[in-house]
Amino acid sequence: MNYFFRFFKRIYYYFRYFNLGGVQLYFIQHPKVKKWVQLQVSSPNTNGESAWLFWDDWPLAWRNRVEQFYQKLRDEQPLPVLDEPLIFTVEEKQAKGIVHLHETNIYKDHDVAREVYFAHVAHAIYLDTENIVSWKLNTYSENELQYLMSSANIMSMIKLNDGQEVYANQRPGQENASRAIIGNPRVPYLFLKNEPEQEVNLIGNSQEATIGNLSAWMADYLYHNPGPPYSYQDYMSKNPYLTNRLQRQTVFLSGEEQEVYLSPLGCWAGSDFVADLLRAVNIPIQKVTNRMEHVSLGSYGTHSGIIYNWQGGGGRYLLHTDSLFTEGLNFIPTFPGERPGTQILNYNWLNPTDYGKVFTYLGGEEDFSEAPWVGIEKYKSRARHLLPLKDTVYTVLQSSKEEYSTYAQEAGLTPTEADANYDRLETMLLAHGNGNKTAGMEKIDQLYDEWVERTGKTQ
Repeated sequence: MNYFFRFFKRIYYYFRYFNLGGVQLYFIQHPKVKKWVQLQVSSPNTNGESAWLFWDDWPLAWRNRVEQFYQKLRDEQPLPVLDEPLIFTVEEKQAKGIVHLHETNIYKDHDVAREVYFAHVAHAIYLDTENIVSWKLNTYSENELQYLMSSANIMSMIKLNDGQEVYANQRPGQENASRAIIGNPRVPYLFLKNEPEQEVNLIGNSQEATIGNLSAWMADYLYHNPGPPYSYQDYMSKNPYLTNRLQRQTVFLSGEEQEVYLSPLGCWAGSDFVADLLRAVNIPIQKVTNRMEHVSLGSYGTHSGIIYNWQGGGGRYLLHTDSLFTEGLNFIPTFPGERPGTQILNYNWLNPTDYGKVFTYLGGEEDFSEAPWVGIEKYKSRARHLLPLKDTVYTVLQSSKEEYSTYAQEAGLTPTEADANYDRLETMLLAHGNGNKTAGMEKIDQLYDEWVERTGKTQ
């Protein structure tokens, strides 16, 4: 008996002496993950180089703080010191003579910024150790772990005109960093776990299912910024937090004030939205810039897209994040009881091979790919059929299989795809109509009306 008492007492003091809490033990077991826990501690010099501190070099107080956050998460207690406001307001920046009034959100001090980062490290490990999600950090590539675990994608240290070094979340040219202050990582996690509109859990049993569920939610509820006289700079300076994006905001749309979820900078903020939410469940999303040809052929503009599993050789690529919540690809009929996320993932996002058949990989640091107008229209046309949209289902109701096949092939489907799609949509109509296609279409029309009432969108 005394032997076992002395043994466990020795173990207890060993853990205390070496500070081997849950986080430190996790890092002993997963050195690949620990490697990318790194905090920027200086602004870039003239060569663009910054000083970074890695986990083993952190002061003991910092590591203890991560451990405290981790234990709070395990005990389902609120995370301390992460209440807003975390940053200077425009007025406070103006009073301090800071010239970065709108384009950069600046944390109130270094301690506050570090607390935010510590909380994100603890949250990522908590999800892993407690099996909150079914995927694991140690399965990711080095680049993906860097994206999830480094402070670089939460904040950056910059130098102001007066020489003061501060932590900020955004600056021109920093595309990996979010335009929103993310703050408490439990906020986006709880949003995904129980989204507020229908109280649905968007976290699926796989990364792909989760991305599809979030894509479907965005198709239902997220709105593109309305354009002039709306000012995204003004909106973002008044609504700098991710919590603002996760709540309905009053915006002037279609000639009247409406309360909607808003992507304040179109595809750019939409990509932030996807990356910020999925980071909260340990899914790394890479934001990319794509060159897209405008309807005035020969004129190209840059837009934001996103890629998933970019280091794994597979995954899904999205040319233009706007396509998740604009362009009429919103209401998607499904089989009874089915959620539309899988279809969005399969036909709006593309696998790398199909993406390369339609668009051109550039491989540059600035531009990921180039999309000619013809390719864009082919991409959209296929998505309208394969998602499918309500009008496509109606076409199946009114057409023979041969008639639909001719029509679908003109829209870019292969004969095999056209026939399979007709069979699938005919089966969907029969399922909704208890064996009657006309009754099935009436049911889908009813579901569409309910969707319009629920979301405020139309198609």
